[in-house]
Amino acid sequence: MTQEHKSSFLQLDQVSFSYGSKEILHGINWDVPDHQITVLLGPNGAGKSTLLSLIAGLHQVQKGTIRFNQAIIDFENQYYKSMVGYLQEFPFYYPALSVSEMMRLIGGLRQVPKDQLEMRIAKWLERFKLEDYQNIKMEELSQGTKKRVALASTLLHEPRILILDEPTNGLDPDQVMIVRSTLREYLTEGRVILLSTHIIGLAEKLADQVAILRNGRMTYAGKSTIDLERLYIAHQQD
Repeated sequence: MTQEHKSSFLQLDQVSFSYGSKEILHGINWDVPDHQITVLLGPNGAGKSTLLSLIAGLHQVQKGTIRFNQAIIDFENQYYKSMVGYLQEFPFYYPALSVSEMMRLIGGLRQVPKDQLEMRIAKWLERFKLEDYQNIKMEELSQGTKKRVALASTLLHEPRILILDEPTNGLDPDQVMIVRSTLREYLTEGRVILLSTHIIGLAEKLADQVAILRNGRMTYAGKSTIDLERLYIAHQQD
């Protein structure tokens, strides 16, 4: 695997993970740099969602280590989890709640200070062009609008580390552009963004760094390129 050396923020060393007897990830070595958008590319079934969930602290690493600023993290590390915003590919929502109610619930769960919660809800509704939807029930929204609500909710506690699993699935082109510009703006506020996608065009426009995952193995990790499709094809095998 090609791995460029850089100042890393998150470090994965020989990370493996299995579901039962099936090994999903095989000895992943990966440095994720700070203050950049890193895009994880790979086909369906490559292990992208599993890898992101491990980095988000949702599962205990079975083999290997994940370090955050040189300190090993694990499933019990609540300080680390408080700095992470994680959006799964198919977010959960309560159908009968309005957009604002759903965001208040999530803000409370993520311990957003009560005196800041309404201000932050308004801020992220505006960023994602959702002001007109705040009193509409979640069950009445289109799939793309639900995804934008989920993204806005993930940002309520303004996480230091933002991890997004296929964040543009279900979005139309206008919505994708809103998400793309919002993420780039969020990065300038001193964060790190790590997201997965199987859409090479999105990765080309967003990524500072790229990692390619195939069959649970990382075949490339380094700088993005103008012709990302060629890079992707060139690293079809580890």
